[in-house]
Order: sequence, then structure tokens, then C-alpha cells
Amino acid sequence: CAHTKLAWCERAPTRSRRAVAPPAAIALVLAQARERGRLETHHRVCAEYWGQAAQSPDAVARLGRHLIAAGDPEMAYPTLMVAARALRLSGRYVLAERAALLAGQALDAAGVDDEDARRGQQVALRLGIVAGRGEVAQALPEAQALHTRARDRGWTRVEADAAVIVGVGLRESGDLSGSISFHVEAEERALAAGWPDVWAALAAGRAQALKNQGAFAAAAALYERAANCEGAVPWQRTWYRMWQAGSEDLCGHVELADQLFEECRVEAAQLGRPDIMGAVRAGIGQRCLGEGKLDEAEGHFMALLEAGTATGRMSLIGLAWDNLGEVARARAEPKLAEQRYRTALKWYGLIRLPCPITEINLALALLDLGEVEAAGD
Repeated sequence: CAHTKLAWCERAPTRSRRAVAPPAAIALVLAQARERGRLETHHRVCAEYWGQAAQSPDAVARLGRHLIAAGDPEMAYPTLMVAARALRLSGRYVLAERAALLAGQALDAAGVDDEDARRGQQVALRLGIVAGRGEVAQALPEAQALHTRARDRGWTRVEADAAVIVGVGLRESGDLSGSISFHVEAEERALAAGWPDVWAALAAGRAQALKNQGAFAAAAALYERAANCEGAVPWQRTWYRMWQAGSEDLCGHVELADQLFEECRVEAAQLGRPDIMGAVRAGIGQRCLGEGKLDEAEGHFMALLEAGTATGRMSLIGLAWDNLGEVARARAEPKLAEQRYRTALKWYGLIRLPCPITEINLALALLDLGEVEAAGD
């Protein structure tokens, strides 16, 4: 039947799909199904096909979408949550958020009320995805409300997941002392609840606040503890070791930092995580910049830009342009540096990320150009 054919076409490569069933033909069959009251049947057939093929996160997400349309939201919700988590783990944040939002629609369609823990789980996952791609400021208010709500209702895992976002948000808003205090309490509660992976994430968040305070040795030690936590998953360990490498470098432990950066580079390649690889390249690029190896540094920062673009992480895109501005200043190219810093500020502004260092760097580039009044602004 036409529904079976369309379901097959969805699974076919794009070129084959267009050859066998052009978009106009697909639209016609869907319109006819809608007119005849058979649209739910179409989606049920598609769901059966995707159920047989659902091995990749993309396929699982499509299966969930068809399950909602086929009138089975109770089955769609866990399917979409699995897809969203898998897409998040692979660094595909845009698709992950889309799947998480669909999971919320599945709960709506199923008539699930706000007292159901699944509501908290879905919101926590969606906010974690938003924060994961660098948009922490947007996620913070809702995460704070969710943290309070989860604690009141005894949703321990939701509370722990929300705490990770709140801690990062407090730090990025400039409240380092508040962030550290919040992390300490949240770490204790995560351990008491039996969530070692969340403890590791919280510990790493506190380490970053310590690093921002200039306590590089304490930060490096805490990053190492987080990376060695048995509950941490592989991609978490790689992030934590990479951040440890940066702290060790600031402590003057150059050889250890180099060793850690190289280990993280290999692990990121094995994990297939372009966002982690980009961040690793950024760390190595900073080392090259400090050593005056400008061409090498620029190559690493361009790789970071590609990773940020590929994964939709605006924070990485901003960081890449920020570092490329540093390269331009080191080459005594203030006009190019100004352009790159302004581009970085534009990307940071999209996610409301405070960036005082970038603003200072822009002012210095403007001074290099003799634009004293503009630098003062």
C-alpha cells in the first residue's frame, strides 16, 4: 500500500527516496490519508517499519514521532527520551533537543499531569541539552525552578540533574562563591542518593569555579578526582581530563598537561565527539599561542570553529573566534583582531554568555588601531 511504500522511502537514502517517491507524491498520499481519516494508520505503518530499523538515534527519534502521530504517546515518550539521550551523548545537540521536545509533546498527548516524575525527567533532559551546547543563561531560571520543585517532590535524580545546570549557571553569572557553596551541598546530596555520575559532573563544575578564582592546583586535583570517579561515563572522563590539562598547564606542569591533552585527543577521536575534539584542539592551540607558534595555534582554533559549527554549540564558535582574534593580535593585525573579537561577542551574545575578557581584548585591539574613544566605550 502507499503507506508501506512511504514508510520504506523514509528509510531509504535521500537520493533513492526522491527517485521513488518525490516530495509532491508524499504530500499527496498524506493529504489523502488525512481526508479519509487514515492518517493514524499511515503513522502506525511507519512506526512498524522504523521499529524494525531503529538502531541509530535518528531512527529511534523518528520512531517516536510516528508513535505520537499513531496515537501511542505512552510508548513514544520512553522512545524519544532514549533518542534524546543518545543524540546528546554523540554531541548532536540540535537533534537531541528536538527529540526531548517531542518527548514533552508525548506526555501532553498522554494527559500526564505535572505531578508525574516523567515531567521532571523530560524538562531536566531538555535543559541539560540546552546547557550542554553552551546556552546556560537561558537554561538557568528554569533549572532553578526545577531544582526546587524536584526537591519538594522527592525526585532525587531530577534534582541532581538540575543541580548540575544551576551550579554552572551561577558560576557563569559571576557568582563564584555562590557556585562553590551550591556545588558542595549538591555533591553531598548526589552521593547520598547514589548518583556518582552526577557527583562527578558537580565536582567538575566546582573545579571550574575554583579555576576561575585562580586556585589552579585545587582545580586540577578536583578535576582528576572527577575523571577517576567510577560512575563517570567515558565522554565525561575525557572532558574532565581535558579541563585538568588546562589547570595543570596554569600550574606550570607542562609535561603532564601535554600528556593529558594527547590522551584526550585520542579519546575524543575514539568517541566520535567533534565537540570534545574541538575543545581539546582549543587547549592545545592555547599552548601553541603561548609558545609563539601562531600558524599551529590558528590551525587548532579553526578546527574548534568547525567543531562548534558541526555540533551547533555557539559557545565553541564564540571561543574559536575569540582565540582567532588572539592570533591576529599576536601577528600585529589589529583590524583583523577587531573583526574576530566582534564576531566572538556576537556569538556569545546569542547565548547571553558574559565575556569581559573578550571585551577587554577588543578594547586593546581598538587601541592598537588608534581608536581611543571607541576603546573607552
